[in-house]
Amino acid sequence: TGSNVLGAAKGARAAVQQAPPLVEGLSNITHAGSLEPDVALSAAQRWLGAGYREIAPGVYRSADALRQFRMTASDLLGAHGKLGPHIHFEALDAQGVVLESLHVPLLP
Repeated sequence: TGSNVLGAAKGARAAVQQAPPLVEGLSNITHAGSLEPDVALSAAQRWLGAGYREIAPGVYRSADALRQFRMTASDLLGAHGKLGPHIHFEALDAQGVVLESLHVPLLP
């Protein structure tokens, strides 16, 4: 569900904020469930918080630059990988490097 995805993403954010400056994330992880598109967008807005901005087509970053939501055309079309249409909740380090990318499949 959206709250489970948001909880996992918040856990990643908390880990980034509490970690030493040189932190390693879990890299690419996949959520066990799928979300309906409207639930995914609602969770994305909560994940990013107020003041987020689009930094590239389909890539949105939080005001503190530590969280990112990605839903590029390639992600939404399922044009890569075996997951099919999906979105990403990402935790970043202070330099903007993705530490963790939670892949969440989308329901049709």
